[in-house]
Amino acid sequence: VVNCFAQKWIYGWARAGWKKKDGELKNVDLLKELYTLCGKHEVNWHKVKGHADNEFNNRCDEMARDAINNL
Repeated sequence: VVNCFAQKWIYGWARAGWKKKDGELKNVDLLKELYTLCGKHEVNWHKVKGHADNEFNNRCDEMARDAINNL
């Protein structure tokens, strides 16, 4: 997700009707929603290596697990 904004791929996908030149674009519904929200908010993207014991990454993992357990 970070790369699609940092590398500006998402803007090309939006112009091309949410399609990639080399195949299927996955999670289009989520990308469209994120694209719209990023147009309304100032977002600074920071890529964090997974499982690197980063405080914020660990917190996001915890929140995701809690959300799954509360379904």
